[in-house]
Amino acid sequence: MANKLKNESSLYLKQHENNPVSWYPWGEEAFSKASNEDKPIFLSIGYSSCHWCHVMAHECFEDNEVATLLNQFFVCIKVDKEERPDIDHIYQKAHYIFAQRPGGWPLSVFMTPKQEPFFIATYIPKLPKYNMQGLMQILPKLSELYLNEKDMLSKQTDQIKQIFNKLQPEITNDDLFSIEHIHQVREEIILNLDHTNGGIKGAPKFPNEAMMNYLIKSKNKDSIVLMNKNIKKIMQSGLFDHVEGGFFRYCVDDQWQIPHYEKMLYNSSQLIELITHLTYTEPSSQYLKLIEMTVDWLKNNMLDKQGYFYSSMDADSLNDKGTLEEGFYYNFSPENETLNSMQHIFLMDGNPNYESELWHLNLRNFEDIDQIDEQRQLLKKTRQVKVKPTIDQKLVVSWNAMMIKSLLYAGRVLNKEEWIYLAQKNLDYLTDQFFISKSSLKSNQHKESVLFLDDYVFYLEALIESMQSNFKKEDYEIAFEIGNQIIEKFDSEQGAFYFTSHDHEKLFEREIISEDNATPSANGVAALILQKLSILYLDNNFFKHAEKILRHLNHKIRTQPSSHPSLMTALEYFYGDQSLITFFGSNDQISLWKNNLPNILYQDHLILFLDNKKEFYFNKTINSTYLNEGAITLCKKGICYPACKNVDELLSLINL
Repeated sequence: MANKLKNESSLYLKQHENNPVSWYPWGEEAFSKASNEDKPIFLSIGYSSCHWCHVMAHECFEDNEVATLLNQFFVCIKVDKEERPDIDHIYQKAHYIFAQRPGGWPLSVFMTPKQEPFFIATYIPKLPKYNMQGLMQILPKLSELYLNEKDMLSKQTDQIKQIFNKLQPEITNDDLFSIEHIHQVREEIILNLDHTNGGIKGAPKFPNEAMMNYLIKSKNKDSIVLMNKNIKKIMQSGLFDHVEGGFFRYCVDDQWQIPHYEKMLYNSSQLIELITHLTYTEPSSQYLKLIEMTVDWLKNNMLDKQGYFYSSMDADSLNDKGTLEEGFYYNFSPENETLNSMQHIFLMDGNPNYESELWHLNLRNFEDIDQIDEQRQLLKKTRQVKVKPTIDQKLVVSWNAMMIKSLLYAGRVLNKEEWIYLAQKNLDYLTDQFFISKSSLKSNQHKESVLFLDDYVFYLEALIESMQSNFKKEDYEIAFEIGNQIIEKFDSEQGAFYFTSHDHEKLFEREIISEDNATPSANGVAALILQKLSILYLDNNFFKHAEKILRHLNHKIRTQPSSHPSLMTALEYFYGDQSLITFFGSNDQISLWKNNLPNILYQDHLILFLDNKKEFYFNKTINSTYLNEGAITLCKKGICYPACKNVDELLSLINL
């Protein structure tokens, strides 16, 4: 029996189009069928590069016995969590309520035709194992539960909705979290880090990029020393692909030796930014090499000819037997003579580190990262005979925007013009494909896309970063419109922004998300960039909305500070100078200024370079005599200082 996924654009959904399960995409057809036939819904959420999603697919969804039960008792819906993070967020939270622990993927949700969950798990085997019941056991029971216990399920739904409401942020009368409290929390976070192996204590080990970026930007000496130590330890270990570059999503052990092998665009973007930050504090050829290899991997594998980046590379690839195997592409046989000649470089003591059968590469010393190009070329030849993991060519606006920002930033700091060009080509593509006029973003050329708060916010953040690299009047005008659209489309009465827009379809819950997860909190980033928009446009409305976010989410920051580094970054900016430095000059003057400007200024100041011969709003803010000769202006918290003529005068003015 054919299912309904064959016309879907999502790679994840298309991976299931030939299953015997009668899958539907998320939509009215599936919900109407469930309602008309009085059947519960089985909702399966995952993504194309997820190893355990593949495991459950092969074990269960390709199995005729399981499919027969699913088709008999349920209406089955497949969702790609990268296309519909709104749906995923809701049911991950519901999983936490049911299980009192975080969820993951695949996420298996059993719910009513009204989207009300009554049983949730992650991976479920066909038959009992791993101390879990199997689908063959639970499917008839869950169908019977739905048909015979609707009053009980209705009461359970009421309780779940009450818990959802309690978990939503609430406005309190507490004072705004102070800068002194922020400093105290930072010290507590540092104490809870793994000072031996790096990262957060325990396993599995996630990079936790938002937290590390926050600690690096803080300028606290202890934080910076620890972050340098952390990153060096992590990067010489198994999270980084030492042959081709790029980062894996996380490691399964507490020493970062063995990763979970999918490579995600959002990991690479955040780690490029993080490592670039560290070059301020400790210029390093090894840090540069990490970034160069990652950008090369992106260009060689993840870059579409139209300029945007693909979303992910799979954890699994075909092995010598023609079946999918996690990590097969990346790992090496202990019989590999090429690798065995490199034991002085790679950590290869005792039994192989991957399931005692294969080697996953970890360096013995961080300092070797930029010293082993010849060895890399030899190991690449070994890999080239293998089938590469599948790449999901989906365009995720928010992840591309994050990568644009990181490449612009790294390109400016490390003097890599080609990275800036690559990023701005991507930004132009997003603008052309998703920005129609002064009022709305539009879908990409392939399919009508649903856009969320993080798409808008990260896109706006990329525009602001672009203005600091190569100022364009069009970007300036678009950024103003996008800032207003965010307020118009997502603002809640309380202050923070909803994840979905006001015209979005009605779901089981409409969420305000404050925490940082695999990507930064969109509310945290919004609270920061709206402050920057207020400076750029002298528009206090943007600042008021940024402050409303911080006050609305103040209780969350107070009670769970380690979960909200992006909001704490915005709060520190709120207490800071909020300064804008503007350079007015000829192209030659601007080039000279850029070469003499300490990169660290970009951490604390908005910086624009403007052609003094072009009519523009900023030009009206200074004396025309200074403007004709070239000038530098500094404004802090709405107060502008006398114009400077060179970088030394500027540095003296800001006490550097």
